[in-house]
Amino acid sequence: MKLKQIFSFPAIFAALRRVARNILLPLFIFYIILCGVIFFVQEKIIFMPEELPRDYEFEFHMPFEEMFFDRGEGVELNALLFQTEDPRGVVYFLHGNADSLREWGYSAENFFQYDFDVFMPDYRGFGKSTGSLSEEALLDDALYLYERLTERYEESEIILCGYSLGTPIATYVASRTNPRMLILESPFYNMKDLARRHYPYLPTFLVRYPLRTDQYIQEVDAPIRILQGKDDEVVPYETSARLKKYLTEDDEFFTIPEGRHGNLFAFQNYHEILEKIFTEHLSE
Repeated sequence: MKLKQIFSFPAIFAALRRVARNILLPLFIFYIILCGVIFFVQEKIIFMPEELPRDYEFEFHMPFEEMFFDRGEGVELNALLFQTEDPRGVVYFLHGNADSLREWGYSAENFFQYDFDVFMPDYRGFGKSTGSLSEEALLDDALYLYERLTERYEESEIILCGYSLGTPIATYVASRTNPRMLILESPFYNMKDLARRHYPYLPTFLVRYPLRTDQYIQEVDAPIRILQGKDDEVVPYETSARLKKYLTEDDEFFTIPEGRHGNLFAFQNYHEILEKIFTEHLSE
């Protein structure tokens, strides 16, 4: 057989068609199916709640009051208010994407020692809270609870604090209110940016929870304090650092050199930073 016959254009074209039909087309179909699955089940990826029966009894060594808030249409939000004897104010803490108040309640110790009450709710579907999740519900519920807090505390006494998933929610609330301070632990720029870093092969238009920390933070008037671990494997340091460009001279960005996601409290540096915030900045 002549060489020019082996490498003729019709033969090459036929070979490419076979590759496209037998390899590329199945891969493309698989990719489309994968994108569809990610789009419809992303709540299972983003949120990992622990559900609790309504009669579950919390046990903490700190005094607390359990509260329920009726949001209508069968939706009820559960929250805990840890109370000191003579509070300087209250920390409104919005937790991460997993577990429930059964675990997160212990985080109140980080602020309780500075004579601040700590108000901590569970999101819809977490713990004893009921209802279906959506970005609108997350943001609206958090703002509603802030407004309820103002029935007990002056706005100048409220410290908004968010951890991980709770950071864009806390920032959203701060952008529409006037708290004393906004504290963000392990914040991400926005959910699309975070998804791009973890799943670079997927289009970001699939993200149904954009959670635009970068957008909300530009409308915050309160002083901002950001704490981020340098070795965070869930929220890469770089995505938190992108928020620096929106900070003013009244704000601060703290880096915990060996901090990872979920273990900042294990470092002495973390507690020194909190002490600085609560004993110096909040005493001014």
